[in-house]
Amino acid sequence: RQLFTKLGGYRMLPVAGAIAAATFTAASCEKQGPHHTTELPAKGFKHDMLANYEERVRTYSSPERVFRYFATVSIDGVPYMRQDDFIRSITPGQLQPPEYRMDMFEKLPTSAALLSGKETLFDHDINGNLINNGGFISFSEYLFLLSCLAASKRHFELLFQMVDEDKNSTLDAHEFTKVQRALHSSRLSHAFAAEPAGDRSIVFRKFFGKDGAKKLSFQEFAAFVDDLQDKIVHIAFLRHNKDLADRNRISERGLAKMLLKYAHVVHDTRPQFYERVRRHYESRIEKSKGVSLAEVRAFFSFLRQIDDAELALSLFNYAGCSIGPGDLQHCAAILKCPLSPAIIEFIFVLFDENGDGRLHYSEFIAVMKQARNLGSAKQEDLGFVRGMRVIGQRIIYNILRALGE
Repeated sequence: RQLFTKLGGYRMLPVAGAIAAATFTAASCEKQGPHHTTELPAKGFKHDMLANYEERVRTYSSPERVFRYFATVSIDGVPYMRQDDFIRSITPGQLQPPEYRMDMFEKLPTSAALLSGKETLFDHDINGNLINNGGFISFSEYLFLLSCLAASKRHFELLFQMVDEDKNSTLDAHEFTKVQRALHSSRLSHAFAAEPAGDRSIVFRKFFGKDGAKKLSFQEFAAFVDDLQDKIVHIAFLRHNKDLADRNRISERGLAKMLLKYAHVVHDTRPQFYERVRRHYESRIEKSKGVSLAEVRAFFSFLRQIDDAELALSLFNYAGCSIGPGDLQHCAAILKCPLSPAIIEFIFVLFDENGDGRLHYSEFIAVMKQARNLGSAKQEDLGFVRGMRVIGQRIIYNILRALGE
């Protein structure tokens, strides 16, 4: 009952079985620190029920609730994430350790934050496991990192210019706090409202140094965002590359699993996607060599601009036309995110439900807008990202209304 209450069970009655499974799993698993990779329970009913529950947390809960569920550390009563906690929070199917779930933290003294050394976010080995799990991520920085994964470079350039008060093309620690406030949700718990200055967290130290005296240029800021996005995609790429010995390529089936998982496509409907991929690539005369890491990175770069792509594709939809491979390739080229022929072929195989060689709006955009968020389905709760998308939606509405007139 205590665990049920901590997990917010009164709001999650349909998944009470998952919580019961979690309780049983917690009693049977060996305790391990949050800096270790979770040893998942054996595949079966308990594993599936718990994975489904945690996917519901990622998909339907607010960012604050997701943070409280996956954070494993508390310093002076304030929750923090370690680096692998953040990766777990955006990776469907990777289970939280049983001893650290909703509001269940390892309590550390203030000195632990002050003594944490220099860290780079999300460095990993050849299997996608983190090399260094030191340092802490505050809730403000959690929101900031989520926004980094979903927003395009031009969105952040606009935000950077808006908060650069003295117009010297650099940000100081004070100006950066305004970026964090812009990303905060409107309702925060007392614990998050009392969140201290960022000198104990990773992003703040990386940008401004331990004493907060450094300046951050837009070039450094953009390089950080690009590096973060690439590392997250690379980790997901490596963890889903189960079929090929070449660690720089992924099979089409592995890429389909990765994409549909991050898009939160319902489990029961995924097999029909996998079957289309299997039939197509098994029937080819020339055996596929898979998709390269560079091609996958380019595809996710395109997804981060899917709101702009939606404008062009909405015009096709408005005119009653479907989308051909050339249309999609041309759209990506205009957005300066060219897609390789292998990726174009993969997209049409995966999303062309009726096999007519054309894509319809409902077959593609809805899923891609979810996959763009890389596991966090509640990006619309982040004020800045939401604002940018509202502006884009308004532009689309005005264009379509003008065409109608």
